Amino acid sequence: MTNWIVDGLIPQGHTLLLLGHPHSGKSWFLDQLAVCLASGTIFLGEDGFTVKTCSVILIDEDTPTDTHNMRLKRLNTCGANIQDLSMTGFRLLPPQVEELINRIQSLAPPVVVLMDSLSTISPAGNLDKTGDAMRMMSQLNKIKTTGATLIVSHHLSLKKPSGYNDFDFTPSSMGNTMLVAQCDTALGIWRMAPEIPTRFAVSAK
Repeated sequence: MTNWIVDGLIPQGHTLLLLGHPHSGKSWFLDQLAVCLASGTIFLGEDGFTVKTCSVILIDEDTPTDTHNMRLKRLNTCGANIQDLSMTGFRLLPPQVEELINRIQSLAPPVVVLMDSLSTISPAGNLDKTGDAMRMMSQLNKIKTTGATLIVSHHLSLKKPSGYNDFDFTPSSMGNTMLVAQCDTALGIWRMAPEIPTRFAVSAK
């Protein structure tokens, strides 16, 4: 039986890759998810997804501090307790990973770690190369052994491969195929313009 942190969408204990094109809403998605998980409120509106209340660690190395703080202030009107480690220079290097593991182990389970984005938290290396991709994903796997759920955003390529379709969006993930292969679940997010208000579509794989 699957245990869910977001009912029917995000399984507990999984490493999940959130894939989308630039400006498709990945950061907003992660920030709202962080608030909802920390407060136990419905995710994505009144008709959205029920969640399990979790301890939440948010790492955003992709958004300028002022913008990040403004976004969280707008979303976190309930004052949910989120451990925000954004723009601290976090990288998937052994010393920092060990510090994160210690922090996770100090929190009440279940623990969710949200990271934005894969390219900015990766140490120096070429994510197109199998060896570099595997070394980075091995650090994520170390974090996963704590029992935490990991949700990491990553970019889809603007170039669509031959045979691409929205039901199997993972081949468009930037970098080596091991980045997807080492994850348990992928969510694809698309901006549905020019709706007012802007609408987004999310697909699971």
